[in-house]
Amino acid sequence: MINKAIMFATVAHESQKRKGTDIPYILHPMEAAVIVSQIKYDPDLICSALLHDVAEDSHMSYDSIAAMFNERVADLVFFQSEDKSKSWKERKQHT
Repeated sequence: MINKAIMFATVAHESQKRKGTDIPYILHPMEAAVIVSQIKYDPDLICSALLHDVAEDSHMSYDSIAAMFNERVADLVFFQSEDKSKSWKERKQHT
């Protein structure tokens, strides 16, 4: 399941770069997944770290993520997703 999440996130973020750099964006969710895996080996948590920006950046639905992974992963992803219609400050206060 973790390999599937890596591939899915890589495709979802394939044309994105880190702000102000030429660094591929996928490194951010990969770093998040490494941090989570060092705290606790839980495949659902690791997958949600890998996918945490997929919903807001690729507009994947809750149902799609739940079907591809499971409802716990989808819950975790959508709990951390930001509403891009809000200001940066409002989004960070929410999360």
